[in-house]
Amino acid sequence: MTALQLTALTDFILAALAFFCAGALAARPAQPRSAGWYWRGAMFCLALAALLGGIDHGFFEETALPRMPIQRGTWVVVGLMTSALLLTLGAQFLSPARQGLVRAVAAVQLLAYLLAIAVVDSFIVVVINYLPVILAMLAFNLRGMRKGSGHWTLALGIAVLLLASTVQALGYDGFSPIDHNVLYHLISMPGVVLLYVGSRHLKTKP
Repeated sequence: MTALQLTALTDFILAALAFFCAGALAARPAQPRSAGWYWRGAMFCLALAALLGGIDHGFFEETALPRMPIQRGTWVVVGLMTSALLLTLGAQFLSPARQGLVRAVAAVQLLAYLLAIAVVDSFIVVVINYLPVILAMLAFNLRGMRKGSGHWTLALGIAVLLLASTVQALGYDGFSPIDHNVLYHLISMPGVVLLYVGSRHLKTKP
């Protein structure tokens, strides 16, 4: 099996895991605009992005079809996930007055991001949009652990995803045919489980 085929396979496995977690979250009651409610959207978008990635690598890239439409679709979903993470942060850690500001920032950020990926053909736009939000989520969660609003499983899950992203960005391919993309998926899987476990500690009321 080639590295590209392994990338597609592990993308699909990651998508299945994330969809399962998203479905389990949907079964738990959470009121609209609560942290738990926004988190459902983030988990669903994570699953959908992995699914689209698997389709891209397994079908479009494997058969040399034009990849721009599926890539842009994946980038849009990652942008929606980033917005959901930012809204989760506001609902979980900030006062009601500041949550309104966060919603406005999330809307402006998403619009700017969609415009950017329409004109810039580079994955770096996705990273620039996503990285500050996930780092802020980690920082607020660590600080919130002293007050009871954060939890170590959420912090660890975020740290695992950051580790996976770092390995992918470094392009480490020392376990051929397991390349940096496959490693990203494999490392992300326990991170998704940790995020699901940690999400049970998110607020379910706005």
